Amino acid sequence: AGPGRPRAGGAARTQVRRAVRGAGADAARRRRELERLGLALGAHDPQRTLARGYAIVTDRGGRPLAGAPAARAAAELDLRFADGSVPARVDEAAR
Repeated sequence: AGPGRPRAGGAARTQVRRAVRGAGADAARRRRELERLGLALGAHDPQRTLARGYAIVTDRGGRPLAGAPAARAAAELDLRFADGSVPARVDEAAR
């Protein structure tokens, strides 16, 4: 910067410092948000539900069955637990 020219270096350095600081804060905020979303996603993991003692009931084609009428209609089922699957058949008396 010569005589009569404004000094922009100090202002530019200040702007860069602010931008870097802001980027760091923004990155930290995004990281926290991703962690939060990861925890929420994990809470809806079917394997965690199975580990609590529930089972997923599907027909033999692997389609989930959401209720007793669908299970009766399918007749042949697979029961998926946390540690494996078991084939099952609806008793004729239950139909």
